[in-house]
Amino acid sequence: MASDSSSSSAGALNQIVEGLLNKQRFEEWDDDWLLEHYPNLMPDLKEQLRTAQAIRDAAQRAKLTHSISDCDDSDHPYGSEEEIDYLNQELEGYHIHERIGRGGQAAVYQGIQESTGRTVAVKVLPEGPLASPAQRARFQREISLISRLRHPNIVDIFEGGVVKGHHWYSMQFVEGATSLEDYALMNDTSIKMLVKIVEQVARAIGFAHEQGILHRDVKPSNVLVNLDGVPHVVDFGLAKDMRETAESMQVSMRGQVLGTLPYLSPEQAFDIRGDLDVRTDIYAMGVLLFRLTTGRFPYRVDGSNFEVRRAILLDDPMRPQKARAQSEAENACLPSGTIDGDLEQIMHKCLQKDKERRYSTAIALADDLRRYLKGEAVEAKADDPIYVLKKKLRRYRTQVMVSSAFVLLLAASLVSTTLLWRKAVESRERAEHISFLAQVGLDSGGYLKLGSVYRDEGRNDQALAMFEKAIEITRLTDDPDLIIMKNRFDAFHRMAWLSYMLGNLEQGDVHREAAREIVERMNKQNPQDLQWIRFLALSHELSYSQARIREDWGQALDHCLDAKSAFQRVIDKDPNNTSLKKDLARCLRSLGNCRLELNQPSEAEDCYLESKAISQQLAKLDPTVVEHKLDTIRCEYKIARCHIREKRRAEYEHAISILTKCHKALEKIRPEAKTAGLLGDFDILQTNVSKFLLYSRDKLSELEDEVDKTAQT
Repeated sequence: MASDSSSSSAGALNQIVEGLLNKQRFEEWDDDWLLEHYPNLMPDLKEQLRTAQAIRDAAQRAKLTHSISDCDDSDHPYGSEEEIDYLNQELEGYHIHERIGRGGQAAVYQGIQESTGRTVAVKVLPEGPLASPAQRARFQREISLISRLRHPNIVDIFEGGVVKGHHWYSMQFVEGATSLEDYALMNDTSIKMLVKIVEQVARAIGFAHEQGILHRDVKPSNVLVNLDGVPHVVDFGLAKDMRETAESMQVSMRGQVLGTLPYLSPEQAFDIRGDLDVRTDIYAMGVLLFRLTTGRFPYRVDGSNFEVRRAILLDDPMRPQKARAQSEAENACLPSGTIDGDLEQIMHKCLQKDKERRYSTAIALADDLRRYLKGEAVEAKADDPIYVLKKKLRRYRTQVMVSSAFVLLLAASLVSTTLLWRKAVESRERAEHISFLAQVGLDSGGYLKLGSVYRDEGRNDQALAMFEKAIEITRLTDDPDLIIMKNRFDAFHRMAWLSYMLGNLEQGDVHREAAREIVERMNKQNPQDLQWIRFLALSHELSYSQARIREDWGQALDHCLDAKSAFQRVIDKDPNNTSLKKDLARCLRSLGNCRLELNQPSEAEDCYLESKAISQQLAKLDPTVVEHKLDTIRCEYKIARCHIREKRRAEYEHAISILTKCHKALEKIRPEAKTAGLLGDFDILQTNVSKFLLYSRDKLSELEDEVDKTAQT
C-alpha cells in the first residue's frame, strides 16, 4: 500500500508539473505563490519543476539545432521547409523567404523586415545553443565590428539578437547580388571595369582600416556586386579589431591560420604573430586583382595545404601578362582588354612578400588604381623618372602637337633629359642593389621560417637543410646588411641548437662558433642595436647549453651570468617588451639550475623566485598564453628541489607542500596545454613533479622511521 501511495503521489506531482510548465517557464513561477497553493509539495515541487524545464530545454535545443545545422544542402539549396518555418516562427519582426548562402561560420537568409517593409539579409549562427563560447563570442564580435562601419561599399547592419540560443543579425540586402568572380564571368566586363570595382573595394577596406578593423579574408566571394556594378564588402567573421585587448585576441582564434588559402599573405600563411596589419589585406587585394584579370592565381594552389603555403612564402608570383597568355591559350573566359606595364606594376607592388614594400595603405592602392584609370603616372613606378616624364608627355600629347611652345620645351628638355637619364641610371643601380639585398633578406628569411616549421614537425634533417640553404643565400653578398646578417646569425644559431639536441656535439660547436663570431662583430659595429644585444644574450645561452651538456657547471654559470646581463641591458631600454621578459625568465631558470648543480640551493632558489615573479606578471598580462602558467609551475617545482637538497625534515615537508600544489595546478591547466599543443612539455613537467613528490615522501618517511628507532633505542 505504501508503494501504491508513493506512486500515486509521484503521478500527481508530475501532472501538476506538466500543467504549470504548459502555462509558463519554471523561472516565471514565484516561490511564494507555489508555497501558498502547494504547501504539501514544496520544496519537491520546485526541484521537479527545475528538472522538467531542463529536460524540455535540452529536447528543444536538439530539435532546433537539427532543423538548422543538419539539413542537407544538396537537397535543399534554398533551405529546408522545417528550417524556414522555424525561423519564421521564432524570429519576430521578420519573414524569411529562403536561404541564400551558407559557409563554415554561418547561414544567410533573404527576408522582409516587417516594420520597414525592406528586403534584408539575415545571418544566423547554425550551431545555436551547441555553439562553443568562442563561436558565439566571434559572432557577437562581428556584429560589433560591422556596426562601426558606415560606407557605401560595405553592407550596413540593422539589428541583432539571440533566438532560442541561435545568434543572428539582419543587414542590407544587395539587390541582384553576385560574387565578384561570378559577376566578371557572367557579364561583358573589361579589365578597366574590374579595376574600377577593385578600386572601390580598396576604398571600402581602407575605410575599415581607418576604423581599426582588419578584414583578413578579402576574396571574390566576400565582395557582392549589385545590378549597377557597385561592389559591397561582406563577411567580417574573421576580421581583427586592431585595438583589441588580450581577451578579444583569444576570440579571434589566436594561433590558428585564418583566411582563405590562395589569398593568404606570407605573414598569414605561416601565422607570424603580431605581423598582421593593413598590408595583409593589401596583399589579398593584389591576389584578387590578379585572379580577376588573368583567370589564375599568382602561384600554384593545387598542392597540399603546406605546399601552397610554402609557395606563398617563397615562390615569385607569375607575371600577370604571362598568366593571362596561358589562360587565353586554354580558351578561358576573361575580361576584354590587355594588362599593360602599369597595371602589372600595381599588382607586383601589392604582392611583395616583404610587406614593407607593399602599399602602405589601402587608400594608397585605390589612389594608384584611380591614376591608372585616368592614364596618369602610377605610384608603383614613381621611382623611375623617365617613366614619369613619358606619362606626362603622353597625357598632354594633343597640346604638344598644337602648341609650338611645347616644341621649344621638348628641345630644351633634351639636355635635362640627358642629365636625368644619367641620374636615373645611377638611381636604378642603387635601387637594383637595394632590391637585391631585400630579396636576399626575404629569401633567407623564408628558408629560416620553413626550417622552423620542419623542426617543429620533428623533420630535423629537412630543417637542417633549410637552415643551410638560408646561410648559402646570405653569402651571395658581402654587404653587411643588418637583415641579412641577422638571418645568417639566426640560421647558425638554430643549426647549433638543433645539433646539440640531436647529440651531434662537434657539429653543434662549429655552428655555435660561427654564430658567436657574427654576433660579436655586429655588436661592435652596432653597439646601440637592441636586437644585436639580444642576439648576444642568446649566444651566451647557447654556450650555456653546450657547457651543461658537458656538465661543466662552472662555465655554464659564467655564460648564464653574461646572458642575464645582456638581457637586462635590452629590457632597461624596452621595459614593456613581454618577449624579452620571457627570455629573462628562462635565463634566470638556467642560472638557478647552475646554482643547484653547484650545490648552492639558497642562491638557486633566489633565481627561481625572480623568474617566477616575471612569469606570473606575464600570465597576468595575457591569461590566454599557457606557456606563462607552465613556466610559473616549473619555477615552483625547481624551488621544491632546492628544499629537497637541504635534506632536513622541515625542508622535505615544505617541498611536499609545494609539489602538491604544482600537481593540482597542472591538472587545472591540462586542457589549455592540450589546446596550445604543449602536452609534451606538460607531461615532462608533470612526470618530474610526481617523481620528486614520491621521492620527498619516501625521504620524509625514512627520517621519521629513524626518529622512531632512535626513540625506541
